[in-house]
Amino acid sequence: MPQSKRSEVDTRLLSEQSGVKKELRGRTRELAALLAISQTATQSLETQKILNDTLDKSLEILDFDVGYIRTLDSEKKNLIVRVARGLSSREFLSTSYPLDSPDPIVGKTVFQTQTPHISTDIREDPTFKARTMQREGVISVAMVPICSKQRAMGFLAVGSKKLHRFTKREVRLLLAFSSQLGGALENAQLYDEVNRDKAYIENLVENAGDAIISTDTEDSILTWNTGAEVIFGYSKDETVGRSLTILLPRPHSKELDEI
Repeated sequence: MPQSKRSEVDTRLLSEQSGVKKELRGRTRELAALLAISQTATQSLETQKILNDTLDKSLEILDFDVGYIRTLDSEKKNLIVRVARGLSSREFLSTSYPLDSPDPIVGKTVFQTQTPHISTDIREDPTFKARTMQREGVISVAMVPICSKQRAMGFLAVGSKKLHRFTKREVRLLLAFSSQLGGALENAQLYDEVNRDKAYIENLVENAGDAIISTDTEDSILTWNTGAEVIFGYSKDETVGRSLTILLPRPHSKELDEI
């Protein structure tokens, strides 16, 4: 092979190797970012902490100065701002997006269609009819839906007060971040539901007219409701942690082992 041809082949191989290394470095950074978001989103079951921490981490990783998250309110009728960074307008932060409104609101469309909306310049974007973010100096915005099990829960938005062209990598990461957030919010909601059910049952037991007592395998009293206090004459403080034998006459206390 002529020297010039060999040199051309070597150059091409080096270029390809460099491209592969660059791609691998990019993928490694993406995986590290996903791991960071996953750890952030799953370290708590408190909804507000999950939202705050995930937004902060997303802005840190992608190096944006503006961001906010809207999710459904408790009645699941409106999208409300839950956390925001780089935005201070009361008009924006307090405005809710009614799902039944016919107005073509960008964030509501992202939520309903579960499709991202990327705008390099909202000043030139006709879909941004309300100019609240523009009045805050925001120029570029990317919005992605927050979903879990194909159910929309809200949307995540990040942006810049400088003109910014969002790359495919940034959008891909945002979608991955919002997916992690959706799973974390789903878990937090399930946790809240379990706690509400637990509190409801505990309230029923506590206020029942009958004596309701629970013990462990060693017959130590774990719970003692109001009905038990009335019927047996012992308060909760006097019984919890003690043996159930306190309810038996002394000559019969050993019979508990036979029950």
